[in-house]
Amino acid sequence: MDYTMSAVIATRELTRTKQNGTTSVVEARLGTPILHVNDDGQAWYCTVQVLGIENDEVLAAFGEDSMQALHLGQILAGVLLATSRFSAEIEDNENNFFFPPAPQLEAD
Repeated sequence: MDYTMSAVIATRELTRTKQNGTTSVVEARLGTPILHVNDDGQAWYCTVQVLGIENDEVLAAFGEDSMQALHLGQILAGVLLATSRFSAEIEDNENNFFFPPAPQLEAD
């Protein structure tokens, strides 16, 4: 599904230092939580976008309420940064870019 960035309520700017020494800004953005209602019920989602890496696509993190959607949106922003092929060039990569870490999944 294609999402449109909702009103941005939080940003984090990081510096990317390229191999040639030049720098650029990478910006993680979280949008206002939105209530999503369909035939199966309702949930909240928070739009997430990271500018300055290879993909500026707007994604969504869904939660049971607006607070959980925001929390999961922060985790998603960290995952997008960590899985970028440029992650080693972005400051604070050793600290998960100061976003909450993704939970570890275990097999049953």
